Amino acid sequence: MVLGVPDRVNAPKGKPGTIPVVVTRLDDGQDPLELRVVQAPAGVTVEPATVRPGGTLASVKVGAAIEKPVPIVLEAVTAGRVIGQTHPILIDPAARSGRTEGPTDEN
Repeated sequence: MVLGVPDRVNAPKGKPGTIPVVVTRLDDGQDPLELRVVQAPAGVTVEPATVRPGGTLASVKVGAAIEKPVPIVLEAVTAGRVIGQTHPILIDPAARSGRTEGPTDEN
């Protein structure tokens, strides 16, 4: 199971964000796949999403009533078994327009 997700998702207060997920299944894929949060931090809500058998894309809705960015991890569950997890995804309450802040090289 490979779950492709972004490193950061914007979720300003009062406006839900969306985590796009690209799903690559390595099992037989006969059962639906549920994507859910492992443990939501206080102030973060995540709606589980279902991927139909053969499906490769999902959108997971996330809401945040937080002041600072927090990480979450999604897990993939099928037939009652966890078969994969994402890397940590930073849920950021600050609205940014297409720019990820980070170190800059000003040399």
